[in-house]
Amino acid sequence: MKYHCIALDIDGTLLNERGEISRATREALHQASELGYLVILASGRPVNQLIPVMRELGLNTPMVCANGAQNWLSPEELLSEYKLEAHWVRLLRLMAEENAVPHWGHAKEGSIYSHTGLSFAEYEDATWFSFAVESRDPDIMTSIRQSVNEWKDQVEISRANPYQCEINAKGVSKATGIAELAARHGISMEKVIAVGDGMNDASMIQAAGLGIAMGNAEDDLKRLANLVGPSNSREGVAWIVHNYLLTDNVREELLR
Repeated sequence: MKYHCIALDIDGTLLNERGEISRATREALHQASELGYLVILASGRPVNQLIPVMRELGLNTPMVCANGAQNWLSPEELLSEYKLEAHWVRLLRLMAEENAVPHWGHAKEGSIYSHTGLSFAEYEDATWFSFAVESRDPDIMTSIRQSVNEWKDQVEISRANPYQCEINAKGVSKATGIAELAARHGISMEKVIAVGDGMNDASMIQAAGLGIAMGNAEDDLKRLANLVGPSNSREGVAWIVHNYLLTDNVREELLR
């Protein structure tokens, strides 16, 4: 199978353990881009937090933001966005406050974090994209997840790590965002390589033609992936690009 696109999660995948894009990763993705492969960044981050990563990478790439709630063809061109009803944000926020756990949300008007002390009332009518809570207390997270799972027919539920619970509008995921962006370039999902490390990457890992879990990924994600690559501390993304994009291109050139 020849792939035409690689979609990359950011934290724990594109970024190494120091939160940096390594030289080997940057060079590999630049080579892939120069050969015509589409690079898509796919993150739970909002667009204003994803653009600096794109700038550091040095490529003007499409971006899946807030787990697919906003999808950008470029920093200047928004393709689509999907609103999360404030009702669900309010319920999860109150649940977080009752349990005294950190929480945050991303909206068109901006992002709020519980530690900032911003008044929730100011954002009551915001255009919400996603909302999340986090706790390292397993009893608290189990209780919150049990409550949130009762909403599964109304919202999309995911997590970036085992300590989180995050919601988006129903049917919104990294997979749907990648599919929309890739389609604008004439690329089907079977021609996409998707790479991630957390369970909010599960949708794209399963929908892509080749789903790859990083070596540092959650075990649950590794079980869903087609294969497991090296970790983000061992140039995992560069290894994937060289073995599944650049190698195929070099092989074709040698056969001509």
